[in-house]
Amino acid sequence: MMLVQASPEFVTHIMRDPRVWRWVAEDGVSPGDVRYQPTATYFQFQDKGFVMFRRVTQRMREIHVATRRGDATLVSFIHECLDEMRHRGAAKFIAPIGDWNVAALRLARRCGFVEEGRITGAYVRDGEPRALIMMGGC
Repeated sequence: MMLVQASPEFVTHIMRDPRVWRWVAEDGVSPGDVRYQPTATYFQFQDKGFVMFRRVTQRMREIHVATRRGDATLVSFIHECLDEMRHRGAAKFIAPIGDWNVAALRLARRCGFVEEGRITGAYVRDGEPRALIMMGGC
């Protein structure tokens, strides 16, 4: 499969899609905060979403996946994106995920990520403090 860079318009369209937005809004993000980040790398996943990488350090990238719906090819697509980013010099990947987001945690584990730490009280959900789970992968 050939990786395609997602355009700013496509990224914004996906982020504002009601099937994606509800998950984004849970993190306390407002619609005005949703914008394409020109310093990040975005790979388009069919017409369903994207995988975004943001530079943290020289060798580490933060990964975020935003899709309307996944399918059987999503995991292999993410692996292809990870391989491309390794080719570009990344050696470590992190995925920060809210502890309530079972689907995202399951996807991260299917992609080879493991829990490397928790930041307790990072979110408040339904009046209760919740943790941010730091998933890591190489």
